[in-house]
Amino acid sequence: MLAASRIQRWAIQLSGYQYDVKCKSSSENANADGLSRLPLKETLCESPFNIFWEEVEIRNVQALNELPVSAINIKRETEKDSTLVKVKHATLYGWPKYTDISNELKPYFRVKDELSMEEGCLLRGIRVIIPERYRADVLNELHVNHPGIVRMKSLARMHVWWPNLDTDIEITVRNCTACQNTQSAPPAATANPWIWPSKTLATCTYRLLRTIPERNVFNCSGRTLKMD
Repeated sequence: MLAASRIQRWAIQLSGYQYDVKCKSSSENANADGLSRLPLKETLCESPFNIFWEEVEIRNVQALNELPVSAINIKRETEKDSTLVKVKHATLYGWPKYTDISNELKPYFRVKDELSMEEGCLLRGIRVIIPERYRADVLNELHVNHPGIVRMKSLARMHVWWPNLDTDIEITVRNCTACQNTQSAPPAATANPWIWPSKTLATCTYRLLRTIPERNVFNCSGRTLKMD
């Protein structure tokens, strides 16, 4: 999903340009000199980077609006969540060393370079970090059509994130009665019956019975022979 997000950001950035595609032979395709790559002091059109950041902001707002809970509710619960308050402060003002933070913040520290703020909500890339109060609601929304573990994880990775999200999804699916009743059953084992003997005592089996001191040899046709 990170690769897909990176491609999306490049697509948004490159969409600020207009292209005129022309065919050019390799003999004429020489490297441009350094002076031709120097930036101009003034440009007549708006910088494509401004367009890029506007598109990113629009996409982040859309991600917030696509959730089963509103951005206002997420913002309010983010301010009440003691862990997310610390994450928010560290995202805005800088993170301490890994050895100086509590265990509850370490999952966020590992992705600190991807964290940002949008309308008072924490985001990891374009995925909204859901406060603990609304995580069950989001899981129920993702599981509304019983998509299974793999598909449910794929949907979640497009929109939301929190620590141990994959584990919560697996527990949700395994606790769903409908999913357990409709899951694929393992293939039936192939029966390997005994080949019926053509005559008496053609095939014999030997068995040791611990509870019975006698040793018995069983004829495959159903008769028993006692042996001393």
